[in-house]
Amino acid sequence: MKNDRRHELQENDLVDSVGSMMDRVRPHVRTFLGIGVLGLLLIASGILISSRTRTTREAAWESFLVALSQGTPEAFEEVLVRYPDSPAAGWSRVVLGDIALTEGTNTAFSNREKSQERLRTAVELYSQVVAERPQGMLAERAVFGLAKSRESLGEIDEAIRGYQAVSTDFPSGALASLSARRADSLKGDDARNWYEWFAAQEVAPPVTSPLDEMAPAAIETKAIPSEPAISEEGSEKPLSQKAPDSDETPPADGATDKPTEQTPSPDAK
Repeated sequence: MKNDRRHELQENDLVDSVGSMMDRVRPHVRTFLGIGVLGLLLIASGILISSRTRTTREAAWESFLVALSQGTPEAFEEVLVRYPDSPAAGWSRVVLGDIALTEGTNTAFSNREKSQERLRTAVELYSQVVAERPQGMLAERAVFGLAKSRESLGEIDEAIRGYQAVSTDFPSGALASLSARRADSLKGDDARNWYEWFAAQEVAPPVTSPLDEMAPAAIETKAIPSEPAISEEGSEKPLSQKAPDSDETPPADGATDKPTEQTPSPDAK
């Protein structure tokens, strides 16, 4: 009996404790429910945002692949406009930088002003990618392109630092050994002297003459006549002369159009 009584008293104490706790929690039930609902909303929002981000990223890569197939600067610029914060936008800037760098180096010996302009554009594009602190191959390509653009502009010290960064930060990358060799070659006096000499040269677009500017359509052309027919005497026959019918019998050798001279008869005397 005593054990049963003791057990009953313990259960009563537990019920009283739970009831007391519920009384203290009851005023805050709505707050707890609100927090729970808010947590569920945050989780649902995170899932939705993640799904939309994944969809946007996939669309950005699709646009980038389309731009690669087209190969035009306008196609890559469209990726930048539509998906400015995506990884595909970073690669689009690198490709645009490569295009500007190629144009700048190709015109370095023919149009100094245009070459400098395109090389500065390449520096700006690569610098924008580097400023975003990308990782992996994108970072390697951007830093290497920036170093190469600096070298083409004759900014040797900046180019050396860029090449060294590629070889140091990406030792297993595809551009590591090439960057190390470029950095070593630029440290010599021969490279610096050449770039200083080239910078002092006057490079301008070639002057074109008025004849070079004439369009081919402006030159009047005449139809080439067919080969004229040659007679036996060597004179040209008119082109409109009708050829003899194949059914006509050609005159005998020695025959002419001159009438035959008649021999007078003996009675005429």
